[in-house]
Amino acid sequence: MKNTHSSFRVDVSVQYLLFLILFPLLVALFMPVVRRDTERGWIVKLSALATGIVTVLALVTLYDKGAVYFGGFDVAPVNLLLFGLEMAMAALLLWYAVKYRHYLALALVVVQTALIIWFEGNVLFCGRCCIPALLRFRSRLSWP
Repeated sequence: MKNTHSSFRVDVSVQYLLFLILFPLLVALFMPVVRRDTERGWIVKLSALATGIVTVLALVTLYDKGAVYFGGFDVAPVNLLLFGLEMAMAALLLWYAVKYRHYLALALVVVQTALIIWFEGNVLFCGRCCIPALLRFRSRLSWP
């Protein structure tokens, strides 16, 4: 008898990616339910350990494959959505840094936001990546 479920087989790289996205999200959603600080500390430590183990396992397993690309859908709306989420988080962090007068955090958020706008903004709005231009610029500065 032929196995009908073989076409539904998910690549291992997708499984790692799903775990590394969904597991911390589930832990974060579970944290408000736990009231005791000691239990919360153990949940955070164990979930960080599990995430670290799966990250190293994914690195060891997928390193020889090179870059893994996921196709079959238009990535432009996803990129725009993620860019919007990153800017919303940056605005929230800026607000907290100003409100609580954490000037180092303010400086780091400004630098990070500028880099996000530079790298991702070129891809999103110009349709090109600025990294090759930076590499060409670096090669002109390097020794012959």
